[in-house]
Amino acid sequence: MHTTLVSQVLNGHKCFTEEQASQLAIYMGLNTLETDYFIKLVQFERAGTESLQKLFKRHLEQIQRQVSEIKSRVPESKELSEQDRAIFYSSWQYALVRLLTDIDRYQTVEEISRRLNLSVSRTQEIIDFLCTRGLCDVERGRYKRTNKNTHIEASSALSVRHHQNWRNKSIELIDKMNPDDLTFTAPVSIARKDIDKVKEILLNAISDISKTIEKSPPEECVYLGIDWLKI
Repeated sequence: MHTTLVSQVLNGHKCFTEEQASQLAIYMGLNTLETDYFIKLVQFERAGTESLQKLFKRHLEQIQRQVSEIKSRVPESKELSEQDRAIFYSSWQYALVRLLTDIDRYQTVEEISRRLNLSVSRTQEIIDFLCTRGLCDVERGRYKRTNKNTHIEASSALSVRHHQNWRNKSIELIDKMNPDDLTFTAPVSIARKDIDKVKEILLNAISDISKTIEKSPPEECVYLGIDWLKI
């Protein structure tokens, strides 16, 4: 678009086309409902008959009601509700999409979609969920992870699902291993007295790794899975 036309639109003398509105919605980082509403506003403005304007007005009112219902179901809190945690932990995709938004080159729907080989619509659905639950923020079309808590207790049934999701994902990752990757599987026989000793070694390693991660700038996403289970 020529800058003159943009000025005319912003001054109320012209109107965006639906195609221009769609691109602008992407640039502004609007979620699905916001994009629908924005494009309906454009359609309402461009409608050539009163009956068509009434139709688009009904559509706008319907979206407004839908947004109000969503806001009433999503209370603002420091932690996710049980219902939202059930969605978040239903798939590894939610956590990984959120992690990727920490990395500068993966902060748009299109970039995340390509990185994870997910459809744009599925990626947008996940991003919309993360943003409406305060797990991500958006600015000028770029998404960024927030510090909102997603902690899940070890006693929760969702904790089991969380581990299963990432174990299943790890099988897929093993099939695509690079020379720099590391995996280790070793069923062993061991003295009872040494079981807790090995567990303590692993816990100390996890603590050291966590301290390293905390100080490390986000540049890549890496999966870490450690198992030490009696058979």
